Amino acid sequence: MAHYIYENSPEYFEDWEETLEACIDGKDWKQFLTSKEAVKIMSEMNPRAVWTIEDIKNACIELGVLFEKIPTWNLPALAVTMNMEYSDHEKSNAMLAMDLEKLTKLIYMRAVEKLEDADDKYGVRKYFGL
Repeated sequence: MAHYIYENSPEYFEDWEETLEACIDGKDWKQFLTSKEAVKIMSEMNPRAVWTIEDIKNACIELGVLFEKIPTWNLPALAVTMNMEYSDHEKSNAMLAMDLEKLTKLIYMRAVEKLEDADDKYGVRKYFGL
């Protein structure tokens, strides 16, 4: 059946595969987004998202930090949360007058802290109504 879906609807197969991987890998579902969900959320942000999923991955590689922490959170959830942190704190971020590398690392740390919050108050899926 998977082969049939892949051949007839590769886009649907990709969503299905990401969701299935979350279930099999035991990821914490509320800190997991598919790439398609993340792109949709980021396209609706106001102010708009500044980084794509690929930008986040490349920045993480350059900074030498994780871009996924299985089973806690995945790259699309990180990308959405980083963009949210940047957007929600745009004025206070500007006041810090940091260079781009330091600001990116700060926003990364804020996003990871939110995704791994011990109080378990922030669930990216719930926050964005998924």
